[in-house]
Amino acid sequence: VVFDLARAEALVNGPAATDRLAEALRLEPDPVRRAPIAELLAGRLSFDAHPRESSAVSARALRDLGDAHPRLRARLEAELLNVAMYEPAMVDVVANLMPGARAARLEELGVGACALLGMSAFVDARAGRPAAEVAERAERALQGGELLAAANGGAAHMQAAFVLAVADSELALAIHAEGLARARETGDAFAFAANKIFAGHAHACRGELADAVADGTAGVEATEAYDIGIGPAWACAFLAGALMDRGD
Repeated sequence: VVFDLARAEALVNGPAATDRLAEALRLEPDPVRRAPIAELLAGRLSFDAHPRESSAVSARALRDLGDAHPRLRARLEAELLNVAMYEPAMVDVVANLMPGARAARLEELGVGACALLGMSAFVDARAGRPAAEVAERAERALQGGELLAAANGGAAHMQAAFVLAVADSELALAIHAEGLARARETGDAFAFAANKIFAGHAHACRGELADAVADGTAGVEATEAYDIGIGPAWACAFLAGALMDRGD
């Protein structure tokens, strides 16, 4: 019941959902049932700008699972990779996770594979790997809409779309249009904010600066309303870039 309440709160109030998820995790003794709670809590903590706490939640859940339940493990590994890619002290974690993430198979790991493929494409794009290589992996991550259904606006979903945007793929804007439509249908304020932020970036990549500024402005407002800890930094950076490109 507590987990269900937390998932409902996550649609409209990030900090409240984080507290509720922490409570749900404390109350659940079974490692398998704890794993989805830990996955969502780790994601919320990373968005709340608490990377150490996020990685600790993911790492403990992985230890508790052991080698069983590969699909659950893949989803937790994705949350761990999402934090580690930004933390210099966790470079060894990235090195350990990336080979499996690049080779993740959808038929074996389901949405966990989608998350790992999307995140590994983002890591490799930042490292300068060829655009065609990383874009193909990002497309596979988004194929079938599993990330949209499981975590609209989540890290892997937005990172895969980001890779497509910088690779000049028209698919990026289609991904965000789908994400925004789903967010409106479900009342998901977090997903709305995330898709607006990254839609602004995708428009800027294509030189569509009026749309970039419009979506970027809406993204800043939405992320502040939802209280996404790391959201304003991304939103303002993308919006500022679009404004500078437009001469403002």
